[in-house]
Amino acid sequence: MTFTAKKNGLSRLQTAIGAAALLTASGFTVAAPISLNFDYTCGYPLIGVQPLNLAGTADIPTQLTVGDVAGPYDISVIAMLQGLTWTGLNIVSAATLQGTVNFPLQIEGTNYSRTMGLTPNLDEQSIPPENGDFPLNIEVSTDPIDDFDNSNLGAAEISMGDFTLNILAHKADGSAVIFAESDPATGIFPVVCILNPGQDNVVATIEIIDAAVPPIIETNPAAVNFGTLDSGLTGSETIAVSNDGGETLVISSITLLDNSDGAFMTTDDCTTVEPGESCDIDVTYFATGDTTNTAQIEVMSNATMGSKLVDLTGSSETTSSPDMQLSSPSVNFGTIGVGTSTQRSLTISNVGSASLEINSLSFNGSSDFTESSSCASIASDSSCTVTLTYSASGVGSESGTLNISSNDGSASIALSGAGEVAGVCDSPIVCISFDLMGETFIANAGGTPIIEGSIAVEMNLAQGIFAADLMIEPTYGDFPLLGTWLGTAADIDFAQVGRTTGTLTDGILVADSEMYILLTDIYIRVFGLKIRIGGGDECSTKDTAVMALVSPSSEVFDPLTTGGSLHADYFLPNVEHCGPFTFIVNIIMAGDGNTIDLQLTP
Repeated sequence: MTFTAKKNGLSRLQTAIGAAALLTASGFTVAAPISLNFDYTCGYPLIGVQPLNLAGTADIPTQLTVGDVAGPYDISVIAMLQGLTWTGLNIVSAATLQGTVNFPLQIEGTNYSRTMGLTPNLDEQSIPPENGDFPLNIEVSTDPIDDFDNSNLGAAEISMGDFTLNILAHKADGSAVIFAESDPATGIFPVVCILNPGQDNVVATIEIIDAAVPPIIETNPAAVNFGTLDSGLTGSETIAVSNDGGETLVISSITLLDNSDGAFMTTDDCTTVEPGESCDIDVTYFATGDTTNTAQIEVMSNATMGSKLVDLTGSSETTSSPDMQLSSPSVNFGTIGVGTSTQRSLTISNVGSASLEINSLSFNGSSDFTESSSCASIASDSSCTVTLTYSASGVGSESGTLNISSNDGSASIALSGAGEVAGVCDSPIVCISFDLMGETFIANAGGTPIIEGSIAVEMNLAQGIFAADLMIEPTYGDFPLLGTWLGTAADIDFAQVGRTTGTLTDGILVADSEMYILLTDIYIRVFGLKIRIGGGDECSTKDTAVMALVSPSSEVFDPLTTGGSLHADYFLPNVEHCGPFTFIVNIIMAGDGNTIDLQLTP
């Protein structure tokens, strides 16, 4: 339990408050200083109502155990008499003040209400000779508080209320100052002080607690059953560890027992747990294969029972289903002459465990795109090729969508191409479009993704120089790590930086190209199951990959009839923004020793 001391108007404390003393108390180890600072309106003879500020400090326990005694407390209080009070006393030649104070404290709690009437003496004090506010020092001693029982558990608030100064004023010659309100026998006149509204009059809160109860550890739920999950999926549950006792619960360790197959994993935020509080253990179950997994969580603590065990159970099953994968999410046919056609290939693969049924292939958009295939039923771990044809019927860009419907859902492939009128380039500049096919070997990963695309070239045959726009289609790479059972895979895209430039001299083509390489999806493959671990639109190489492409010296590159082949060795920079496993991707992919081999056909 915690204690909150209520404070009010501390900025108005007079410098005299620094002289206020603290109480002395016995039987407590938890106490907090509190400040008394309240504004009152007090009624005097002759001068009527005037302001008064009551200030002081004390140490009050934050907790009280049933059966213990609180107090008594000695509190030093300063009553600062303000307004016209000095003037009124000066009019009647008062030199000193003394008397008593009726000073009530109210205690309210659960099934508990008590008014503690305090009547401290006001020792004779001189009135200062100068006009202004002046203090009265009041020494208060409280009664002990010893009557709480178990029906009063919870918060008990101590609050201030109205009080009365019973004052006897003397002149300098020792004679009493008598007012109409004074007691004829004693000369004492009452000054009733009313607490100004709008103030928080609660000065302290004491938490009443039962006798100390040792920590008691409980878990909810007491056992966790993840049920049956498809192999490759994960389940998660949260276990609340609570303290139902009366003292701090200290968690010394949380351990997974009998988890040799690694099917379960835990994380937690448990160190210490206060009475009535709890902490969480998050449990993850990894379903793999056809099996039932069991384990236990052991929570060690300072509770009487020492350890707490939570049983874990989960079952995994493999389901037979198709899994359609496409070699590319889009196909770009590049720019071709109006009235001509070009073809690209799209591979539909089934990496699932059941037959993939292709229900239909259809197009949206331009009618310049067509397909031919025999794709109907694709067995597990098999594939089918769709031949896509773009026939440029006019000048300008065209786009469309190939829609594939199957028993594993639907997929859409974005199609694009452009038509141009032959001969628009003026001599000696010749515009030539090449189809591009080939592969790139990623040395560290040990895989060879297929490359398809196009390149639109503006070539000065007289000078043997050219500039070109290179378009490489998105592709897919499969990279084995340990045989056939463990590997990685990625959907790969390319973004050219600037234009590809180079020379054609004596049949040898030299081309310099720079591009960012993007990994839009990254997978880890375990026994044929693919699990996405990263990628995205911002997952790319930090720097450009620079490729110096050269045609073999043994071949003649003919740009107008046969085209030719190109080769380059290149360095693959590190990637960034690929998710939590970016550093692993860089270990597998980045580095030198990579090659690219292309065949350009006009």
